[in-house]
Amino acid sequence: MLNNKYKIKDSVDIYTFSTDRVDCTRVQFYKINTREKLTIEIDSSFLDVFSSMDGSLSLKDILLENKILVDTKEIEHVIEYLLDKNVIKEINSSTFISETDKQRYSRQINYFDDLIPDKEGELSQYNLMGKNIVIIGCGSVGGMIASQLVRAGVINITLIDHETIDRSSLVRHVYANEYNIGSDKVVALSEHLKKINSKANITEIKTKIIPNINLEDIVPNFTDLVINTADEPYIGHISVKLGRYLWHKNIGLYVAGGFDAHLMSSGELIYKGRTPCIDCCSNTFRHALKDWKPKYNHNSGMKDTPSTTRVDILIGGSGGTFAQSLYSSSIACMNIIDFLLRNFDGNNKINKRGEFLIERCEQTWFEMKKQKGCSNCG
Repeated sequence: MLNNKYKIKDSVDIYTFSTDRVDCTRVQFYKINTREKLTIEIDSSFLDVFSSMDGSLSLKDILLENKILVDTKEIEHVIEYLLDKNVIKEINSSTFISETDKQRYSRQINYFDDLIPDKEGELSQYNLMGKNIVIIGCGSVGGMIASQLVRAGVINITLIDHETIDRSSLVRHVYANEYNIGSDKVVALSEHLKKINSKANITEIKTKIIPNINLEDIVPNFTDLVINTADEPYIGHISVKLGRYLWHKNIGLYVAGGFDAHLMSSGELIYKGRTPCIDCCSNTFRHALKDWKPKYNHNSGMKDTPSTTRVDILIGGSGGTFAQSLYSSSIACMNIIDFLLRNFDGNNKINKRGEFLIERCEQTWFEMKKQKGCSNCG
């Protein structure tokens, strides 16, 4: 242990406080990402060890450089304790990604260090960069998910959509602009993603998901996750078709939100061995929402004026703002990255659909449940 190099995690701040004893200092480690605090009391001379613990010197060299004479067993005990509490990490000689990528993803790597404590953040980043994703639906939510995933380091993405960009796309589509109106959505989004990362390997498929489509033609066997954001003909029907096919392929399915009255929703993950199957999820919805109907506002009751005749029209409907799409896609990406990195421990969100109720300013979660007698779930 004395010959190893250690580093205080970049996501950890250190604060020191005096105590009643001159030779003793209270040290508080504050994890920025999780807001956890760890407080210990140690010999004051050990503060020099912490200040020198930047990963460049071995623990033995740090002790010699600072002329610290302490019991080595006591030092090892402190180091083991701080490693166990995930406030320091051992520096290995192994390198998983290039120096350029280390700089690019440095903050994300620090976050992964805290998110998955038993794995190097750099290794998590390396694993994420090797994933293969299929996104069905390149609308406001699908495009935003693609953009966020490429920024996170996912570079192998297949885009599927049959529509073109129109003027209304400028409001919510992150990749739409006045110069690509009329362009195929898959082409315009692909160009946008390659501007974020020139290494992005994007496959463009212009097609519509219809009942008799052969999914083998659009979902490669090496796919890690399919993300469904398509609301035509209906997101539920498409998800059932996808879910049944992907379940037996051991490929994950994430059902995103962003449709009709549910623009600020983000959905459930379907993955064999971890969650209920797609049929169980569909039946959960069918039973729980059998009496539910969307509520829209009408301008009925307004009086005509000499210059204007008013008729009853639907206000709202399947509309929304860029901010709502951003909210939905951001929740989706956090859950998707969790899944891609296999961060299942302590994660109880993977079989839930979340929806933000804007009129209450409240985030709600709807749990998917295995149905009795389901032959798929077992």
